[in-house]
Amino acid sequence: MSDDLKNVALGKKKLEENDIDGAMHHLHNILKNNKDNIELYLINFDLFCRNQITIKNYNFLKTIAEFYFSDNFIYHQLAFPQAIKLTNFYKNRNDKNRKSSLIDLNIINEKLFQLILKKCLITDLDLEFYLTKIRKKLLTKFLSKSDNQFLVKIYYFLIVFAEQNFFSEFIYDESDEEKELLKKLENKIKKKDDICELSILLISLYKPLSKSNYLKTKLDSYISKSNEFNEFLKYVFHDPNKDKQVAMSLKSMSNFSNETSRLMKSQYEENPFPRWRYTLRPMENIDINELTKRFSQTSFKEPEILIAGCGTGQQALTYSSYKDSKIHAVDLSSVSLAYAIRKAKEKNIKNINFYHLDLLDLELLNKKFDIIISTGCLHHMEKPEDGLESLVNVLKPQGLIYLGLYSKRARSEIEWTRKYIKKKKIDV
Repeated sequence: MSDDLKNVALGKKKLEENDIDGAMHHLHNILKNNKDNIELYLINFDLFCRNQITIKNYNFLKTIAEFYFSDNFIYHQLAFPQAIKLTNFYKNRNDKNRKSSLIDLNIINEKLFQLILKKCLITDLDLEFYLTKIRKKLLTKFLSKSDNQFLVKIYYFLIVFAEQNFFSEFIYDESDEEKELLKKLENKIKKKDDICELSILLISLYKPLSKSNYLKTKLDSYISKSNEFNEFLKYVFHDPNKDKQVAMSLKSMSNFSNETSRLMKSQYEENPFPRWRYTLRPMENIDINELTKRFSQTSFKEPEILIAGCGTGQQALTYSSYKDSKIHAVDLSSVSLAYAIRKAKEKNIKNINFYHLDLLDLELLNKKFDIIISTGCLHHMEKPEDGLESLVNVLKPQGLIYLGLYSKRARSEIEWTRKYIKKKKIDV
């Protein structure tokens, strides 16, 4: 029996004994050298996400966290609640000294901490406050010229922090003082012909570079000695500019006469969402009937699949891996479609057709579909029932529709926040 088979057998035995740490050890011994075993890869990821952190397994679980966060073929957000507990930030969150020495190199230069910032939206209030304070401190420090050599020491942290702000749509709170400091920094940049990477990174903590016209000429041809900085520029500057150009070249099949559709279109043209970077490791030749047999007796051969409201394309790319599938992806945002088209090209996926089209106008495709997937769309419409009717009209007999709608319960806190903002007349 090979070592891998022995580890699988031992891992299963440990699971039967409810020894999650033991099972993870054996599975990790396999995955260290073979990440392509997708089933074991996902099983161990699931075990990591729900395992209880103890003093005994802390270092091992941190190794597992770094293993998965160093890889790009996993949905990192699922592991955020567990991974953040394994960082120095979390370990020191009750340390009174942390407040006095806000910028702690043991925290911000930690490998796992930086990987989390690079690959996750922050859903920890304490961490959000911490990052908000750090951002202001860094901007103040740079403009005061008190110790710019220190900023060089945290160069890679600045890169991932800037990527985090771009990824989260610059959601962190910004004070009036910071607004004034930012103006000073921008004026400083405008007066110089050369590129100061630290200045660019600090600007990127607050606003998208692609919308700073005074930087366009300077950054268009700029190549850094740092591969990490070049990758950062690609993500936050070059790619968004390319997406805008592709978006302008797309032909619209709809005139978007519905007022609600126009409003939604405007919102997502301005902010394509989500700005995803990574997908699950592709699973080739998976038969979609393995998924649909739970809901239908119909067997689909070369299934025609419609993604109605594909956004930036993550879902479309996922379904493109099903055997002999033909994907048709529709969205009302041309910039979101451009993002999706670029990601499909990057991954050399050729079985997706993209259409700039209102969900209300699906009949313009002159096509019927075996499977229709629409998540996160109908509830945005003026009359969701009209959207549903549009989907049904292009569904083949015995076809399947998969819908995803907002949960009233899940959004209760958002509704409460909206009412609070309105009541207090808060400017947002």
